[in-house]
Amino acid sequence: MITAGWVIDGRNFGSEARFINSSHEPNCVLETWWVGNTLHVVVRTLRALSAGEEILVYYNFSTDDKQECLC
Repeated sequence: MITAGWVIDGRNFGSEARFINSSHEPNCVLETWWVGNTLHVVVRTLRALSAGEEILVYYNFSTDDKQECLC
């Protein structure tokens, strides 16, 4: 689980993980792992995924601006 209050913004730089989409029925979760003195965000699957299957996490992100859920 990502710590409350953190926001990861891949808009300006980042890996291919910036293309992971949000879903109310995720097949992956985000975890934080310390490796030495470096914090990493890890994508862990909740079940075996098929080749080509979209990676989905639940962002659990809300703002004051109400946005329509397109799940």
